[in-house]
Amino acid sequence: MFFQNYWRNWSTWAVESWKLDFRVINQGRIVGIQALEAEHFVELRTVESGSWLVPEYRGIGHGTVIRIAILSFAFDHLGAQAAITSSRFDNAAPLGVSRRIGYQDNGVTASRSPTGPCQLQHLRLTRAQW
Repeated sequence: MFFQNYWRNWSTWAVESWKLDFRVINQGRIVGIQALEAEHFVELRTVESGSWLVPEYRGIGHGTVIRIAILSFAFDHLGAQAAITSSRFDNAAPLGVSRRIGYQDNGVTASRSPTGPCQLQHLRLTRAQW
């Protein structure tokens, strides 16, 4: 499934709208994924990110390291002016990572998840805050 998503992202790549999936590797094993994407990037200069880690690699700093890496890429190399991320309101760990890095709360919306309705906390980080 990873490769289907990977090739779909590459086949639809455009300067204006794109998605990059980075693998998170620990001692030669893929332990997660970090995504960075943008819609209307040339005009808006805003990126969105999301990540997932294998459960045993959570809570030991990997999430913070991979988020800092993609934000550095977005702000320092792509010229992004803002970064957006979202997480379930009840998912404290990724929200903590985002807030430690400097993201600010940016609203809550209703959404759906595999387990049913949920609330998403949105966060935003500007280039100046970075």
